[in-house]
Amino acid sequence: MSRKAPLLVVILVAMSCEICAETASDRGFNQENDFARVLRANPATASAADRSADQITTIPLQPRSFELTRNAAKALEFELTTQPLLARLSGSIWHLGTTKSPPVKVNGMPAGGLMVSWPTLAQRNYITFTFDDPKTSGAAEHAVDYQGWLATSCMIDGALLHPGKNKIEVSVGTDQVMLRDMDLEILSAPDKLDTVHDFRTAVWHQDHP
Repeated sequence: MSRKAPLLVVILVAMSCEICAETASDRGFNQENDFARVLRANPATASAADRSADQITTIPLQPRSFELTRNAAKALEFELTTQPLLARLSGSIWHLGTTKSPPVKVNGMPAGGLMVSWPTLAQRNYITFTFDDPKTSGAAEHAVDYQGWLATSCMIDGALLHPGKNKIEVSVGTDQVMLRDMDLEILSAPDKLDTVHDFRTAVWHQDHP
């Protein structure tokens, strides 16, 4: 009996870990700081479960990989029934340059760029290109790219989107990259478990978006 007890403990610990889901509080929602001290958060937000799948609309834009060569752009088109609060473009990018983010436009308007979380410089996926410096005779300049796949995303203000047909355009300058698994997550509106700081004065009586 004593020999089986440790195994039972391991099983129970594993089961409890699966049951306990990470909450907003676990991610630092209640972190104390001078700015948040003047704002009153919804107390339900900190311990609420994440949004369910039916609260987020995911639109597959381009599951297959595609290449963007120098000074090229790729248009990703889709349709919406209503204007959302927020959207998140996500996917994977290969061979990204370390100093420039591929610009993103939504319906012709600038919407930021594709962002990544860079891995440690200990990885050898970082490759270097060396060129003659066109501004200084006898000098050289360098460019470093990451030759590997990285998760990438871009947050899109819902005000840039509208009901009907929409277009997201991703472009590159001197870089040559590949993209794959491009999806768009749509959040239509906050719910009663979210924290909303309302600073409206003229239209405070209207419902939230």
